[in-house]
Amino acid sequence: PEPRRPGGVPQRLGGAGEVTAYRAAIVTGASSGLGAALVRKLAASGVRVGAVARRRDLLAGLGVEFEAADVADPDALRAAVAALA
Repeated sequence: PEPRRPGGVPQRLGGAGEVTAYRAAIVTGASSGLGAALVRKLAASGVRVGAVARRRDLLAGLGVEFEAADVADPDALRAAVAALA
């Protein structure tokens, strides 16, 4: 059987781009590259997505809730996650 986290959520996304097991996600590094692609994929699958990155201008173009924060700063990251929750 597939390993699960508390609450029964799978530890990994399913095959072939399956993301429907998730209702909400926070993606860090979401302003470009793989992070932005993951935000778009999750949002297109109906997942409520919160995006976190330093570049507010690029986050605004994703069309999801976002908070600008540097994930290297634990306090800033906690505040961003709390704002998106």
